[in-house]
Amino acid sequence: MPSNNLAVLSCAGSGKTSEIVKMAASTPSGRSLLLTYTRNNAQEIRTRFYKTKGFIPANCDVITWYSFLLSHWVRPYQRQYRALRIDEIAWINGKSAIGIPKSNPSRYFFSPQGRIYRDKIAEFGVACDAASGGKVIKRLAQIYSTIYIDEFQDLTAWDLDIVELLLRSGIRTVIVGDHRQHILRTNDGPKYKKYRGEGILKRIDSWKGQGICKIENRNDNRRSCQTICDLADYVFPHSANMVSVSVGATGHDGVFVINSSAVSAYYATFSPAILRWDKRTECHGYGAMNFGESKGLGFDRVLIYPNGPIRKFLSQNDKGAISNARAKLYVGVTRARYSVAFVLDGTCTVPGIRLYHLMS
Repeated sequence: MPSNNLAVLSCAGSGKTSEIVKMAASTPSGRSLLLTYTRNNAQEIRTRFYKTKGFIPANCDVITWYSFLLSHWVRPYQRQYRALRIDEIAWINGKSAIGIPKSNPSRYFFSPQGRIYRDKIAEFGVACDAASGGKVIKRLAQIYSTIYIDEFQDLTAWDLDIVELLLRSGIRTVIVGDHRQHILRTNDGPKYKKYRGEGILKRIDSWKGQGICKIENRNDNRRSCQTICDLADYVFPHSANMVSVSVGATGHDGVFVINSSAVSAYYATFSPAILRWDKRTECHGYGAMNFGESKGLGFDRVLIYPNGPIRKFLSQNDKGAISNARAKLYVGVTRARYSVAFVLDGTCTVPGIRLYHLMS
């Protein structure tokens, strides 16, 4: 019997979040759960509901990934391992409880304060489901008929086992995302490192091969003009090319470099959103947003202050310089509808990027 589960591989600007909101809103029977990693993305899903319906339907729940794990995977059957209620997560970075064996679950999974470690919560949930004979999944199936997971590329380590359990559960599961936007991750655990970033496609292909999900591709970009799409494709050459749709011309469209001495006049003329790698990037006093903060947002125009690797990419057409920066650069570029401008004092050698000349 063909799987009812779906993995939607969507490019930036394809409307993936709007699509799952419309899918959930158009299902009057059963209960739907919409999941995403960050609070900002969860709020964006709620905003899309308000734009689409004017309200969030009573049969649709929107929560973050960690709230999902804590509420549905940890607490209902936690007494398999712990008698006291688990109220909080220990938000550690990196690997927790180094050197502590799983045979000591009170120290392996929990901090001295009794908080469950961030990198162990999904593993604990999987263990609870196994120890209870699958009761975690059975309980979820009694509550929800469909589960939507937005920004699936953020899921790592044991979180991927949670997804696989959902795909095998009988609950219709729809995952949507863009591997090129892998700039955040739910988990710093070492498991499944090969499935991070572009590697997530291999895991999804394996699920398709096992017959537990279908795959659909969305390569139509409804946000950015074609020149911006072309640059994003140039940054990620092994992915399907994006096709710009429904974007009109304004007279200042495409990708440019601009001398730092011309930024003031450019900003006064076009009022672009200013993006940067992080707070260490000099932006000449302009209020700027980090690439990661801009994820999920859209602007008419973007002005980017590049860091060292991106400057080297622009000046020398050196893709190797951005090997660890491609995802953030892709996110930054694809925030723009009509124009992207890089502040660069010197020659740009990347094809398709023009020098912006101030009008006299």
